[in-house]
Amino acid sequence: MSENKDFKAILKEGYQCLDQAQYGDAMECFLRVMGVEEIRHEATTAYNQVIQMVVPRYHFNMLNDVERNEKYNRAIKNSVDASTLVLDVGTGSGLLAMMAARAGAKHIYACEMVRPVAETAKTVVAANGYSDKITIIGKKSDKLILGIDIPDRLDLLVTETIDSALIGEGIIPIIKHARQHLLKENARILPVGARVSGCLIESDVIYGMNHAEMAVGLDVRKFNALSTLGAFPVRLKMFPHRFLSAPFDVCQFDFQSGSLEKRTFRIPLRVEQDGRCHGVAFWFDLDIDKDTMFSSSPTNAKTHWKQAVQCFPAPVPVKSGQSMTLNVVQDLTAFDFTMEG
Repeated sequence: MSENKDFKAILKEGYQCLDQAQYGDAMECFLRVMGVEEIRHEATTAYNQVIQMVVPRYHFNMLNDVERNEKYNRAIKNSVDASTLVLDVGTGSGLLAMMAARAGAKHIYACEMVRPVAETAKTVVAANGYSDKITIIGKKSDKLILGIDIPDRLDLLVTETIDSALIGEGIIPIIKHARQHLLKENARILPVGARVSGCLIESDVIYGMNHAEMAVGLDVRKFNALSTLGAFPVRLKMFPHRFLSAPFDVCQFDFQSGSLEKRTFRIPLRVEQDGRCHGVAFWFDLDIDKDTMFSSSPTNAKTHWKQAVQCFPAPVPVKSGQSMTLNVVQDLTAFDFTMEG
């Protein structure tokens, strides 16, 4: 009886950790009692609840993105040989690391900061027979220590720490840190670069995903204090919208050797349709290597990536033929667009 009480106390402790957003401790508690018949179902359900909180569902979309997988696989295969030491940042399931191992790389050091994802990646790697060639490290890459976590500077960085807005998952600081601290001077980086394009957009529906005014006759505009200031992901083809300008170039990135610093710039635009401009929709073309590119453009129905939309604080009335200026601030992890006109 006392043993059962102990098990229930551990389960209770897990719930307390969950309430306090101590997700790692909560998972450890639930794992400890998942083998106890009396509370197995409850502990398993609670553990999965934590998994849903800390493991984004996009992992599965990426694994099922045939175009993305084939193009990364091709670029990695062309970039490794039997002497190549690889750093894989944000390994997730370990897929890119296994691509490198299968292509013949000497060894791959794969970082994954989300603990349950890192632990699961180890089982995926083992199931494919690559445990001797891939080391899964449960750390952020900027916490790696030369001589402890990795033996020396490495030859190749592969990463797909990319969101719908390209830089929101931190690919810029990841690459900057790796170039300075983890890679050899002549190391290669995949992806090698990217270009961002955008368009002025009108869409009451998409604007309503981030703003509200009245609900059943009640004024809820104060809730807009919680609106997202930056971009959020949208699959544009799923919602009614109009482009009020021609697509325009926003900026480009050289991940291999560019400075990758914060920058600001102004883009002159010409409005092509009358309307109410709700914001800027934007997407990217990713150069995995010099011969391999794929796009998150709304015209690409194959990719799992959505487009990004940043709404203006209020719709901007525009007229066909009107000249506007878009001010852009690109920092290390986000874009910010404001309109002059």
